[in-house]
Amino acid sequence: MKNERSQQDITTALIHLLNETNYSFITITTICERALISRKTFYNYFKVKEDVINYYLHKVINRFMGKCDLQAESFMSIMEKIYSGFNDNRPILKSFYNNNLIRLATSIAVTYLTSLNIFEGIISGPAEEWHKVYLPSLIIFNISNIVLIWIENGFKESPLELAYITKEYFHSTVAKN
Repeated sequence: MKNERSQQDITTALIHLLNETNYSFITITTICERALISRKTFYNYFKVKEDVINYYLHKVINRFMGKCDLQAESFMSIMEKIYSGFNDNRPILKSFYNNNLIRLATSIAVTYLTSLNIFEGIISGPAEEWHKVYLPSLIIFNISNIVLIWIENGFKESPLELAYITKEYFHSTVAKN
């Protein structure tokens, strides 16, 4: 339990610092000072600050996965839940955007979600080997591009509208339902 608490304190410290300081200026020492921990404690859990982002994103993705039944829900429903998750985390999303961390976050998400095999349920037809390799990246990178445009447009569209845009884009190529 203490391990989880220390990791959460470190993560919270980094997220708060991202709202105040450019990511490139945030040091391990700064994170430790904000989290009220020693550098030794930091290095017990993480090697570099990017590992903290990785940890944070895994936690967010796992919370999302707990809310979805990927085999039973439609593509549209899943996309709306994804965009609702982004909508619920606008300040953090904006901090990631302002600190040029969207590409890093997208890369982490692709790697993690691919390892969970979550895309098998939304790929139409029998999955060929290349589906497992390329389609998860295609889906995540396109969602991240939609999110980038959404941020740049001031979060004007609702999660439902973003889900519709995504569904229309993927309807003829990868989505079923």
